[in-house]
Amino acid sequence: MRKTLCEYKNEHSSSNKKDLQQWVQQTFDLSVIQSTISNTLKRSSEYLSKEINNSNCKRHK
Repeated sequence: MRKTLCEYKNEHSSSNKKDLQQWVQQTFDLSVIQSTISNTLKRSSEYLSKEINNSNCKRHK
């Protein structure tokens, strides 16, 4: 969800946090607060640079 939000913000740069909050609600059926949006956008370069994880991979502790 976070990566998709960052991509959406890049495509719709005029969107404010309130608009993004509503978009997340409609798209993912999730209720998020504005600080979550802010924190996600702050770390957007991190989220956008990550590759999609393979679901068959095991995590190491």
